[in-house]
Amino acid sequence: MEQSYLYVGPRYKRFTANFNFIGGNEDFDIRSNQWGIGSGLESHLTVNQKFNLILTSGVNYMKENRLHGHDTAYDPNGTTGLERDTYTYADADNAINQPKLELRFMIGIAYKL
Repeated sequence: MEQSYLYVGPRYKRFTANFNFIGGNEDFDIRSNQWGIGSGLESHLTVNQKFNLILTSGVNYMKENRLHGHDTAYDPNGTTGLERDTYTYADADNAINQPKLELRFMIGIAYKL
């Protein structure tokens, strides 16, 4: 017997990007905490009376949020701390490639006690 479930809900993620420049000149982390929303479909396929195969696919959208690290911070609204010349939030975001849209796929096994 197959059962499928649609799910929708909030998502929270901590993201860290590390920069380690050649020669050890600089080594630092850039961090962001992101909130978002996710949705997907989970299917339970009966293998036998004790086991189910679980297949899940979905998508998560994460909202842009403050990037901080290496003695400065950049906000999506343009606010910065210790700004570097004309370096903007968009520049920092492009450099670390923080995820905004994620596709999720998972395969698992459930055992009934």
